[in-house]
Amino acid sequence: MMDSKESGKGKGSAIIAETLTTWKSEGYKKVRLAYMKGNMQSRNFWRKCGFTETGVEKENEHGIAVIMERIL
Repeated sequence: MMDSKESGKGKGSAIIAETLTTWKSEGYKKVRLAYMKGNMQSRNFWRKCGFTETGVEKENEHGIAVIMERIL
């Protein structure tokens, strides 16, 4: 998570882009993650980073996790 004062400056997206580039160079083909259903800020961030919903949702102790993935 980024400090709210740093939000919107592209720093989080840059960190994710660099991480994905590294994982791709290490041979990974895709990345999966989850956000909590209803957390639109999180959903929008991950969509901006190129992730899409898989259609899979899993309930856990915090609520419903929505699974996303991105092909590298």
